[in-house]
Amino acid sequence: MHGKYRVMVENAYVRYEFEITRNITIIRGQSATGKTTLFEMIRSYQEEEESGITIRCDRPLATVYGRDWKKQIESTESSIIFIDEQSRFVKSKEFADLIRYSDTKQ
Repeated sequence: MHGKYRVMVENAYVRYEFEITRNITIIRGQSATGKTTLFEMIRSYQEEEESGITIRCDRPLATVYGRDWKKQIESTESSIIFIDEQSRFVKSKEFADLIRYSDTKQ
């Protein structure tokens, strides 16, 4: 991914706006700061047709989670990927190797 992308994610109750420069972003931070809410909003948007979530970005957003994380990353192209810091796979060598050679770098 080259350059910066402006991201806006909102529903009727909360709105997130930020710039991102990385194609794979691990959402980290202090407890109770909205990390899980942001992650779940992006996830709901990609999974549910009538989620009530609005996303504005020049690139598609995606979330990666659970046991199928590897398949999810391998099947995601030209998207900005968000990963929750609590995901166990984040600290694995397999994860590091996969993202190093992933097509999501585009």
